[in-house]
Amino acid sequence: MKHTLPALIFCLFKLSAQIESGMGAALPEPVDGDEDAPQLVKVDQMKIFKAVNELILALQEQQPVLCMKLYLQATQAVNRVQNYHAVEELAYEYCCQALLIYESDISDQDAKFNAVVLICSTLFNLNCFSEENHNTLISNAMSSCAQLLKKPAQCEAIIKATHLHNSQFK
Repeated sequence: MKHTLPALIFCLFKLSAQIESGMGAALPEPVDGDEDAPQLVKVDQMKIFKAVNELILALQEQQPVLCMKLYLQATQAVNRVQNYHAVEELAYEYCCQALLIYESDISDQDAKFNAVVLICSTLFNLNCFSEENHNTLISNAMSSCAQLLKKPAQCEAIIKATHLHNSQFK
């Protein structure tokens, strides 16, 4: 499962990109009266990202660090959607889940430092949140940086997190 689910998740990201570019809309129309024809399912971005969330939740028990990274990848995939307002809440939930995994499931200090740098790097490139959600995520990331035990790592993480205030957010 630890190899199959991430591959499936990335296939869903690819499907989302295809729908966004218009390639996913070129499905053949079913012929009336043809009972052997496959049933077509209407897929939209919300359904894709809800499925991604369910798959990550299924994997979270065994691989929490991988799930944190997948949540951040899912947030980046939502960021690539042009009409992201429909899935903004899911993206916010993804970031919150990544921060929650960081706080609860990662105990090694070096791994915590790497994880918080990854979270800050991801948040820096996002512009799919409202100003309120964006500021909340930045403050959560800053507080996560301040909780590192090693002072040099804490200082470096805080410096990286301060750049979030100058991010691409519109």
